[in-house]
Amino acid sequence: MGANTDHLFGYRGDREKTVGRRFEDILLQNDGSTTKMLELIIGGEVTIKVHDQDWIFRKELPLGFFFPIEGSGPFIRRVTSLYYQDEVISSNLVFGNPDAISADLQERLIQGTLPIGKLIKEIEYRRDILFADYQESDQIRSVYPPGLLPEDGYPIKKYLMIRDGQWWFYIMEVFHMKTILSHMESDLNKQII
Repeated sequence: MGANTDHLFGYRGDREKTVGRRFEDILLQNDGSTTKMLELIIGGEVTIKVHDQDWIFRKELPLGFFFPIEGSGPFIRRVTSLYYQDEVISSNLVFGNPDAISADLQERLIQGTLPIGKLIKEIEYRRDILFADYQESDQIRSVYPPGLLPEDGYPIKKYLMIRDGQWWFYIMEVFHMKTILSHMESDLNKQII
């Protein structure tokens, strides 16, 4: 009979530093590959689904959408989700700078078979985290496919990837913590006797 681990994975409850909140902090403060971090936390490989990918101009962005990049575009825009066992664990909005992305990387990006973290794992760059906190869903739902963000709020990280002194990607990651934690809890329950 497995031990009850529900108390460990309380999320956004009365206790400020539950295990769930600690993993949220790890994901939000990590300045390395989020894909790799999610795979380590969950204990398995994630898959990607590209919901939408196109070229976009600044004037096409939703009114009030935070976009820290100068210029009118066009920019590569990619909306994806990372899945583990057919459940969404992360929803991501990516803008790429076509002036900074090599033709080879643009081609692999457009193929849509790998998360960006895996596409660029051998390339040197730095991440500038612009925002890392819990945010209400109504502030970001307009840039994601309908129904992808059913919860009222999510931990969100927004950052720039910079290479050779210019912005390379602007990324907004939305973490589906309840799903992440349910997979961790399920795995932990299987291991505790």
